[in-house]
Amino acid sequence: MHWRLRRWREAWEARKVRLRWRLRWGASVADPPPAPLETPTFDGSGQATHPDVLCPKRPWNGHRWWMVMTPFPFNQEGLENPSLLVSDDGRRWEVPPGVVNPLVPTPKHGFHADPDALLSPDGRSLWIYYLHTIRHQDQRLLRLVSDDGRLWRGPETLLTVPYQEIRSPAIVHWSEGGDGTAEGWFLMWCVDMTGGDAPRIVWRKSRDGAVWSPPWPVKFDRPGWFPSHLDVQWDGWRGAFVMVAQLAPEGGGGQALYLAQSRDGIDWRIGRRPLLAPWDAPPWASLTLYRASLLPRDDGGLDLWYGARGPGNVNRIAFLALAATMVEKALRWE
Repeated sequence: MHWRLRRWREAWEARKVRLRWRLRWGASVADPPPAPLETPTFDGSGQATHPDVLCPKRPWNGHRWWMVMTPFPFNQEGLENPSLLVSDDGRRWEVPPGVVNPLVPTPKHGFHADPDALLSPDGRSLWIYYLHTIRHQDQRLLRLVSDDGRLWRGPETLLTVPYQEIRSPAIVHWSEGGDGTAEGWFLMWCVDMTGGDAPRIVWRKSRDGAVWSPPWPVKFDRPGWFPSHLDVQWDGWRGAFVMVAQLAPEGGGGQALYLAQSRDGIDWRIGRRPLLAPWDAPPWASLTLYRASLLPRDDGGLDLWYGARGPGNVNRIAFLALAATMVEKALRWE
């Protein structure tokens, strides 16, 4: 078969698969950006994934936006290691002056992944949580602490659990009313994969962000889909927690991003249609979508940074600003 005909047939089959998924699960609520962001990585590939972004009301140590992510060139988990970038507009990113990525050495066994960041309740320190995973053995939740984004204390081990019990921890500091005062609780949601074909979302709480309670399951049910990676933030405009969840379809296929909301962090309502899906994505994001990071805005909209994978297992991060009407549409479950 001539190579041009073979390529045409492959493209035609890919289009049929995308159409089949769109007819089954619905079109994406939002239009994806045409191109990903430029994200410098210590390995020089520019391929990164699993972003988590902070944007305090006032610049912290000279910058408004701070991103922790991991390089993931061609799905090489050995290069996953927490790395730090900063920005003055949330779109153009660079390595902060004085920072050498990765923030921690590559482990001798296993790999580092799934970083999540937040500022301490007093706003003085940046905390970065991440996982050290040794496949089929165990996982450790670790934390780094810095007062300037350059010099780091730790890592300290906060939890050691069986393999697959923690995936994609999402941690917030919350108090009654969502004002983030020091007397509040630290809440952590993550995906527990130990159930095999039935992953579930669980949550823990802590007074100091270091000593955590046992996990409790939350109510999160989207028929035909299973949770994989997630992020959670308190949305003061809605008076609720908002989650962006990477969900995997039952039976396999490209993974999509859905929005969900909850008043108490336990009982979640998931949008009927995907916010973003690979069957509606440009080529660079057409294989699967990955973990996303969201920041609620004062106007009811959301800013979203998300990982995506395209042909050749090239992993990139993209940005999307969502208007309040678009968010409400993605949250509609009826």
